[in-house]
Amino acid sequence: MPVIENRVSIARQPPRSATRITLAWTSDDAGNATVATADDVIGVLTRVAFAPGAGGTQPTAAYDVTLTDTAGVDVLNGKGADLSNTVPSHVHAAVPLPDGTTYGPCDVYGRLTIKVSGAGPGKTGVCVLNVVSRS
Repeated sequence: MPVIENRVSIARQPPRSATRITLAWTSDDAGNATVATADDVIGVLTRVAFAPGAGGTQPTAAYDVTLTDTAGVDVLNGKGADLSNTVPSHVHAAVPLPDGTTYGPCDVYGRLTIKVSGAGPGKTGVCVLNVVSRS
C-alpha cells in the first residue's frame, strides 16, 4: 500500500513558519504499520495528533504508536501508548531529563517514523505532526 503523506505549510510571523504533516497508516495482518516521512523534518515538534479509522477499519482499543527519529528514539517518550480507538487524541513531544522530569517540545532534524502496534489486521488511522521552524 502506498504511503500517504500530506504537508501543509502555514505562514506565521517571519522568520518562523509552521508545517503540518499528515501520515496515514494501514496495519498489516499482524496489526502493525510503519510509515516514515518522505523528507527530512526540521524544526520543533510541538504536537502530534492521532485519529483512529472508523467502522470496519477502527483499530483495536489501546493500540500503540511510537514516533522515532533517525537515532531510533521515541520522541513521544511513550505518550503514544494505549490510544483510544474511538476518540481522536493528541500529545506533545517531550525530551526526558536525567532527573525523570520532561522538557518539551523537542527539536527534530531528519526523517521521522511512526510505528503502530496492536491495531488489529487491516485497520487504519492518521497521525498529524505539527512542526514549527526555529527562528
